[in-house]
Amino acid sequence: MSVYIKNISSASNIFLGIVSNPYDATLNFDATSGTIIGTGGSITSSSVTSVGSGWYRLSGTYISTGTSTAFAVYGMGTMSFAAWGAQLETGVTTAYIATTSSAVSVGPVANVPRLDYLGSTCGKLILEPQRTNVQINSENFSALAYENGTITSNNTTSPDGYVNADLYTENTTNSYHRINVGGQTYTSGTAYTFSVFAKANGTGRYLCVNAQSAFNARTFFNLNTGVISLTELGSATITNYGNGWYRCTVTGTRTSGTSSDSMYFGLTTGLADLNYTGNGTNGFWGWGIQIENSASYATSYIPTLGAAVTRGQDVTSKSGISSLIGQTNGSAQMTFVMDSDTSADSTTMLGIHASTSTANRIQLLSRFGTVVCWLLQIIQL
Repeated sequence: MSVYIKNISSASNIFLGIVSNPYDATLNFDATSGTIIGTGGSITSSSVTSVGSGWYRLSGTYISTGTSTAFAVYGMGTMSFAAWGAQLETGVTTAYIATTSSAVSVGPVANVPRLDYLGSTCGKLILEPQRTNVQINSENFSALAYENGTITSNNTTSPDGYVNADLYTENTTNSYHRINVGGQTYTSGTAYTFSVFAKANGTGRYLCVNAQSAFNARTFFNLNTGVISLTELGSATITNYGNGWYRCTVTGTRTSGTSSDSMYFGLTTGLADLNYTGNGTNGFWGWGIQIENSASYATSYIPTLGAAVTRGQDVTSKSGISSLIGQTNGSAQMTFVMDSDTSADSTTMLGIHASTSTANRIQLLSRFGTVVCWLLQIIQL
């Protein structure tokens, strides 16, 4: 839920809320200072953003417990304020979606190009296959089975800019200090990729992602230096997201049987997944758990709130490009990651066509897991 609010006079006690049976969630906002002064109900994260000229966008995410819902914005006391752009969404907060007399169902990225600005001020178009995040609580670590430590929910700002990252702190027990990610069924012969955003709290620890029983992957990440210290099974990557945050991924293939084995991620003092005596202060912040099946690499993060979520395949096309590419000569460039497709069917990744016929075209194809370039009857027109 979200709304834009501007103080007119003494608007220091505004409520944005979901009034239902039973009661769900509310945010208490001071528009004179631009601060959230309280939350209630099942709010899991909240934020306020100044958008200029005295306007603020107030937003909150909650887990619904009611059956009938009213979305309300109201003030307590004598005051005046302006409100605009109220929005209630299923999932996480997205950019404002205008409505008139009925709901608009577009999703966070439907028919809107997705751009990646990581490490660059020039956005790169994201084109990914269909994927499902089967981990049903991607941002609620307290819903997972954690061992020999505590979870503090919504403790710091995550890579998406909201205060919705959870803190795991080890206790002083001589044992494993980790979080159990269970509930998924793993099938023999299938590749899986696990990913999580993590940030160190303290030094002298490694983050171990151990999916040996689930899909034959185990890696030790150093969150203080941002490097992979050891990969014992499968493959792994680590990507810097700034402000101490790293996205850690491991990939492996299950080789026997189908079962609902557990996998873990947590702290170790060395490059072995062993017991140790914690100090009661070290830990790590985590956010954005993702498990993708039939996946030889991680795709962009798919948030979940109590159920698996599938993101559709990205497809892009552009006609009428005479002003963008030369008519007698030109070049096109793309950067891509090859999936583990070994089928005989060809998949076009990039094509330039002079017409709708099969002649006069250049195509970059994926065939039998190999990149192939076809040039068919290229002639000077």
